[in-house]
Amino acid sequence: MSNTTNNNNSELPPIKSYSTREEALDDVNKWALPRGYAFTIRRSQSLGNERTKLLFGCDLKALKKVSAPMKEKGQGLRNKSSKGTGCNYSILCVQSLNKNSWEIRYREPWIDQSGTTIDYSCHNHPPSSGTGVEHPVLRRTQLKGERRDAVEKQYNAGNKPRSIQSYLKTNFPRDLAVAQDIRNAVAEFKRSRKNGRNCTEVLLTELEQKGWISRPIWYEDEPNRLLSVFFAHPRSIEYLQLYCKVLIIDCTYNTNSGEMPLFEVIGIDASSKSFCVSFEFLPGETEGDLIQALNHLNEMLGEDVRPGVILTDKAESIRSAVKAVFPEWKALLCIWHANKSVSEKCKGNFATAEEWDEFMKGWTSIVSSPTVEIYLEKVKKFKAKWTPTHLEDYMYIEQNWLDSRNRACIVSAWTNEYLHLGNTATSRAEGIHATIKRDIETKNIDLLYA
Repeated sequence: MSNTTNNNNSELPPIKSYSTREEALDDVNKWALPRGYAFTIRRSQSLGNERTKLLFGCDLKALKKVSAPMKEKGQGLRNKSSKGTGCNYSILCVQSLNKNSWEIRYREPWIDQSGTTIDYSCHNHPPSSGTGVEHPVLRRTQLKGERRDAVEKQYNAGNKPRSIQSYLKTNFPRDLAVAQDIRNAVAEFKRSRKNGRNCTEVLLTELEQKGWISRPIWYEDEPNRLLSVFFAHPRSIEYLQLYCKVLIIDCTYNTNSGEMPLFEVIGIDASSKSFCVSFEFLPGETEGDLIQALNHLNEMLGEDVRPGVILTDKAESIRSAVKAVFPEWKALLCIWHANKSVSEKCKGNFATAEEWDEFMKGWTSIVSSPTVEIYLEKVKKFKAKWTPTHLEDYMYIEQNWLDSRNRACIVSAWTNEYLHLGNTATSRAEGIHATIKRDIETKNIDLLYA
């Protein structure tokens, strides 16, 4: 491509000397910025005697040719063309003989084999807006020092790239960073944090350095492969030993690329505020996995703790695990999960919203019965009202929630015999799950960042 176009864009930076190559590149880019251009180090050449010559060229030099057909969305990574124009505008930056300085030099025009004159002092494209945001090299150069520290601090505080970008524009004048620059900087932080180690090594090392209690378990046939890891802060354990009358346990998913469920224990203090007791990444949610997690919790509780109440969902694996590890504790069922189950099973069988609301009102009235006598009376009325038209729905509730085992874990007439401090749902755990996931942009991350 010829570079003989004259668009009043043939100005060259002044010839100057610099103490370092970085200083030289930074200065010529400061010169180029208001003119709508930017330089990158295009090539490096050894001159002997450990001296170096650099070629500073226009950042639109690259000209990518796409030979394969363009892919549509959903067909994998798309072939994207470059913004490059094949611009040959460039200058030299040569190290001095004593290697103490670097000097800017101009390049002479050159005639190629086709007879075309290549003028290195002219651009073959119009200038950009002059703000610099169109030039990645300028954005990367600017995102250093104080700005980089600010990005790292904001990221460690849990802010997302878009929020960090807004913070930079508010606190740093003429900031050029876009969201992708922030994501690239975060990726660099992560690589630096690992320092050649795998994520499991970093996680366990940092837990130990920060004083957390951890219990990693490894696969027997693969000693270097993590099976599960329990972790808790010592202050949380101290708080647990003071306020252990009511515990909420639950698992959440989609927090890491290994698809390991995150088992969480929530406590409730004297002011009715929630606090996180412990976490454990498990290989699954089988009874054996949950017994292992509850054994770790039991270890943290100590021997002098009196039995209390544990709130769970209706999953048989967690109920069996609680019975095995905490046989003297009372396991109550989450009323929110019960209502959700009834709604999913029965709501579609009702023709009108009014009829459904009346059905649910009767069901919740049964659950909130303060005594056994009132409970039996309400069940009798509920059965008489709904069996003629919704026998299947009534039988579902009777067999799945009002049988002798489950009603003792959900109906107030029985649950009020235990000190649950008004907690009859695992919504506190669900809220903490939501907080955790809010700060996770994607589930395809490893345990270190989950």
